[in-house]
Amino acid sequence: MDPIQVEHRSGVTHVALAAAVGIAEARVLHETLGELLPQQASIVFHSDRLQRIDAAAMQILAAFCVTARKRGLALTWQEPSVSLREAVTLLGLESAFGFAS
Repeated sequence: MDPIQVEHRSGVTHVALAAAVGIAEARVLHETLGELLPQQASIVFHSDRLQRIDAAAMQILAAFCVTARKRGLALTWQEPSVSLREAVTLLGLESAFGFAS
């Protein structure tokens, strides 16, 4: 199963993360997110199923969030999982992810 599912609906791109995203999935995650950068649609991340994420995947997500915002893309997280919030806080990436500290 892919670590990421992308669906385009009504001018919004919905990105759903799998329950586990590790280094084995990093290449697919990077490639899939990279394909979203040229678009003009708003991006909504869904990570409510995410239970485990490793540092490589966190780096890819953080870099994507920063780059997307620099390009003017509207990016939001809908109901981020506890695991994701804990990882973001532990790594000090609240600003990159757009989470309130």
